[in-house]
Amino acid sequence: MKFRRQHALGPYIADFYVAAHKLVIEVDGPAHLMPESQAYDAFRDHWMRARGYAVLRFAAQLVLDDPSYVVGKILQWLASRSHEDR
Repeated sequence: MKFRRQHALGPYIADFYVAAHKLVIEVDGPAHLMPESQAYDAFRDHWMRARGYAVLRFAAQLVLDDPSYVVGKILQWLASRSHEDR
C-alpha cells in the first residue's frame, strides 16, 4: 500500500491518504476535542464520505502510545474492504 502524507482532497488536506482504497486517515491532536473543532471535523468527514472517501480518525496520543493498535485497525479496515470488493 502506498500512503500519501498531507494529501489535498478538494478544499481539505488529509493527514494520510491511500488512493487505492480512497481511505483518509486523520491523526487528531487535543485541539480536535474542542466543540468547534468537532463540528468542523464532522462537516469535513461528511464532505469526504459524500465523495466516496472513507475516513478513519485516531487520537494522536493513541498513535504515539500504541502504534501497533492503530496499524491493526487500519489493516482490519482494509481487510473488510477486500471482502466487500469480491
